[in-house]
Amino acid sequence: MLTVNHNGATRTVILTRRYALKLPSFKSWRLFLQGLLANMQEREFGKAERDGLCPVLFSIPGGLLVVMPRCSALTTKNGRARLQRICGPGRLCAAGRAQTRQLWLDEWKDRGL
Repeated sequence: MLTVNHNGATRTVILTRRYALKLPSFKSWRLFLQGLLANMQEREFGKAERDGLCPVLFSIPGGLLVVMPRCSALTTKNGRARLQRICGPGRLCAAGRAQTRQLWLDEWKDRGL
């Protein structure tokens, strides 16, 4: 079963049963370039192997594709409150679970959304 998520600003995510495949958005040239940069940055962060970061399992140089394990979103009220304490004021975060580990999925500046 595949699920395609076009809600990201700079990337499209294809979810399989076990993996998340992140591709640059094709909505515009600018967003495509920003998606390439986001994938390249995520690849570099993955090399750091910091605890809590979602690991990059595979990537294509140049940012065309990043493959990560699929995570389930942390949606409990308690989990969201904990994220806000970790992220700090004025920041929004997303986290989830892959197997038994809690992982950071994304972080972005609060734009009044």
